Amino acid sequence: MSRRLYKSVIFFLVIILLPALITLYMSEGGGVTERKSASEEYYIISKQERIPLEEYLTGAVAFYMPVSCDDEAFKAMAVLLRTFVLFQMGDLKEIEEEKLSLSRYQMEEMEVMFGDKFSYTYSRYQTAVQITKGETLKYEGELIEPYFHQVSAGMTNSLAGIPYLSSVDSPYDIQADRYLSLITISSSEFCTGLWKAADSSEELLMQEVSAEDIMAQIIVEVREGEYKQSVVWKNIRIPAVSIQKAFGLPSTAFQFEAYEGNIRIITKGLGHGIGLSLHGAMKMAEEGKSYREILTYYYSNITVSGE
Repeated sequence: MSRRLYKSVIFFLVIILLPALITLYMSEGGGVTERKSASEEYYIISKQERIPLEEYLTGAVAFYMPVSCDDEAFKAMAVLLRTFVLFQMGDLKEIEEEKLSLSRYQMEEMEVMFGDKFSYTYSRYQTAVQITKGETLKYEGELIEPYFHQVSAGMTNSLAGIPYLSSVDSPYDIQADRYLSLITISSSEFCTGLWKAADSSEELLMQEVSAEDIMAQIIVEVREGEYKQSVVWKNIRIPAVSIQKAFGLPSTAFQFEAYEGNIRIITKGLGHGIGLSLHGAMKMAEEGKSYREILTYYYSNITVSGE
């Protein structure tokens, strides 16, 4: 074979094979993950835009997990949110964003937020999504509905009939800035709030009743740990979530007490307390726990599975 022909063959092979080799390298973790074809990809419909699921997840993870978090917390959230979206999709390949009830940062928002550290910070979130690409949470082979909340009351809440959403200790949450909240109101304001929560059509007769007497009339029914199921007052059973809404409380892990002629409401945690605690996940990651350890701790008897 002549030298000129040899060089021509080598040149031809490089032109043909090099792009394929680069693509293979990138898809195996050496760079940006290659996107699947349209028939295999999942999409989020936002107005007139079709956003690939993995791209959507990057902005969502950034919304729920601050930059100060360890990368393992990012990964845990990526798997959780991917599971949530696919659970909501069911057998479909796309879903309208407004149906997800999730929040996310758009690229423009992150560019402003992260400033000159945008490229580095965005790549951290993007990498967490790419590394866990295709991974979801399953119970007995089926996608779970991965509830999550900001801060638990020191122990997560449970959801009756859902075995993977059982209560677990979350001691890290006790140290959270928003773990404890307190409001103090008058007896009359408290009674008004109870009637509002009860959605009662009875005429409210305001009487001079001491805070101590009101407390003696109330029976609080516990659901799980610090979380309450309902409050019984004047033979009316009021759901704890209605109490939470009426008084604007951060969770249903509340308690009442008479205090200097008024009534004080002390509340622990932030959110419904079911499933994964975002604060707890962040702290577990700081202590060196992997994203799989975090997820299998907060969700009972589940597996972290790839496609």
